[in-house]
Amino acid sequence: MLRVPHNMADLALTAELPEGIRNNSGADILALIEAAHLPASLPPLPRRQRPEVAETELLHKLSQLTQQTGRELGIAPEILATRRDMQRLVNGAREGGPLVGWRRAVIGERLLQAL
Repeated sequence: MLRVPHNMADLALTAELPEGIRNNSGADILALIEAAHLPASLPPLPRRQRPEVAETELLHKLSQLTQQTGRELGIAPEILATRRDMQRLVNGAREGGPLVGWRRAVIGERLLQAL
């Protein structure tokens, strides 16, 4: 069970909460917890599942293609496609991001072929 924090010391013991978020937003988080009138403990957080090896390899392949294209054009690869864009493609999305406008001609078609 996850123990509900009620002060900054409790919040510091919450391993699932990154230190940066705790430091920047800890007081706000505690205020929201107090306003929500949460019970003393909650069920454990679901664990994030690791991606399949094939998915990871495909994402790596798309990332390499985007980086190579960025180098060829002399622009940052993130302008062509972000990691989130590539993840969406791997997950089956076929619209938005690098598949729209000028990016489709520059990188989008290449990414689709690499899938």
